[in-house]
Amino acid sequence: MLKIFWHSFSLSNLFKQRKKPLKAFIAYFLFLVLVIAFPLNYQIIKNDGFRGLNTITYELRKANPQWLPEQLPSDMSISQAGLHFIQNQEYRFMTTTEAGVFTIIINPQTPASDVVNTIVLGTEQISFFDGQGHSLLGDYQHVNTVMDFADLKTLDKSQAVDLFLTMIDGAFSPYAVFYSVAINTLVQLGMNLLLVLILAAIFLLIRVNYKPLTKFSDNLKIIIASMTIPALIGFLVGLLGIMEINSFTVVLFQFLTPLIALLAIYRGAKGVETNLNQ
Repeated sequence: MLKIFWHSFSLSNLFKQRKKPLKAFIAYFLFLVLVIAFPLNYQIIKNDGFRGLNTITYELRKANPQWLPEQLPSDMSISQAGLHFIQNQEYRFMTTTEAGVFTIIINPQTPASDVVNTIVLGTEQISFFDGQGHSLLGDYQHVNTVMDFADLKTLDKSQAVDLFLTMIDGAFSPYAVFYSVAINTLVQLGMNLLLVLILAAIFLLIRVNYKPLTKFSDNLKIIIASMTIPALIGFLVGLLGIMEINSFTVVLFQFLTPLIALLAIYRGAKGVETNLNQ
């Protein structure tokens, strides 16, 4: 793959890539997809996933629970060490949402079982049960500052609701990040695979002295190698972390890849024509 990478910076060498085994280019293509997906994946990791898509408390946010924060127990607080309290008592709060009734259990006295649409705040971990009863486990390691329920009650309702529910979402951020990164990478794989196949078919129309210059497999190799420079540009933009430029790099990638491949083929065509005339 290193040879493919270095030869991708020369138009004449790009055309010569067509003679190499296709399997090497398949591996190189998969590597480039990871590079192309990096800018958005980097932002996903920084922002704990696609907000709104993987948010555990999405339905609760829309419903705006009436009990929050007024009915929270004033003797409780949450830190990285877990849930703290004075009175060892269980609290249950129910909220009707568009997706059904959601329940939040704070300091459960018995293990939760056979529950759905439920969030359980235990002393050391947070559990989430979806509509089918499948569960996810999270912890309090993301809580950087102590969240005192008594202090929440003094805040504006919208601010208190956001802080409380964001704390819950943060417990499951690893799941959100993994899901979001996987989805973005698969989308990039599908889009770029489609781009490569379409361009490889279109480039079959290129002729030299009314004769085809490359085969479909040749075009695949040339196009994949031509993705190197645009992919590196997108990678560098991702390192800068400028979201406003990320959308532009997608357009730039889709423009530069076929342009570089086309120039490489025409450059190679001149070499073929020169050899025929000698």
